[in-house]
Amino acid sequence: MTREVSEAHGATWVSIYDVLNGPDHDWDPRELGYVGPTEQHPVMFFGKPNEVGAPMIVDALVAAGFDRVAPPGE
Repeated sequence: MTREVSEAHGATWVSIYDVLNGPDHDWDPRELGYVGPTEQHPVMFFGKPNEVGAPMIVDALVAAGFDRVAPPGE
């Protein structure tokens, strides 16, 4: 419903849930390695996108028309 209302008012909608959980919401982002700890970041919270999941979110935003920007310091 939020997507429909947003789009009806000209807002761009990007669902991070869709990106990380799949279009049918049947993926497990932890199991797929999109969120949580990695070898590089072993103390990361499980609900936080990591270096695998974060670029997926960026790609979805760019596909929706947002500009890709470099993180501070890059």
